Amino acid sequence: MKSLTSSARSSASSGASIAAWGASLSRDSKSGTCRPQRSGAVRAVRSRKPRLALIAFIREGITRHERCVYIADEVLDPELKTVLADGGLDLLRLRQEGTLQILNRYETFLRYARFEPTLMLELLEQTLKRTMASDYAGLRVIADMSWALSIGCDQLITFEALLNDQLPKWNVTHLCQYNRS
Repeated sequence: MKSLTSSARSSASSGASIAAWGASLSRDSKSGTCRPQRSGAVRAVRSRKPRLALIAFIREGITRHERCVYIADEVLDPELKTVLADGGLDLLRLRQEGTLQILNRYETFLRYARFEPTLMLELLEQTLKRTMASDYAGLRVIADMSWALSIGCDQLITFEALLNDQLPKWNVTHLCQYNRS
């Protein structure tokens, strides 16, 4: 897996104990590119730590009987099965029972060939409704945001603002991972 910066947020109703690691997006004034904002906590997340955060995030979701949705960049990282197995999690079993769903950026963020914040928000809301109808206690979303740094951040900042407005109403906890290289 790549070196990633992680950001975790949860709704007030979920009561999640995962720490908010920071990382909102900002535009680099010199290059105009989108970059995760850095804080002391974000700088501490390197190499194996994002893997440990991912395992802890999924494990806590399983403990709370929450469905976990992992949004991979383009294809599923081949190391994910090994990372989860090293953390005591069985990827195949979790997928078969529906506790862990794996999607990619083209099925989620870029499903309309471009990123549309309101449509992605609608997708999250539909996923939450299906999750709650399946008798899960909540939804956890893990998103590899590597793709986002190449498209510019105006739409992504809009999405973050819309998502922040919705999270207090939803039983959703999310973890976004940004490639720092």
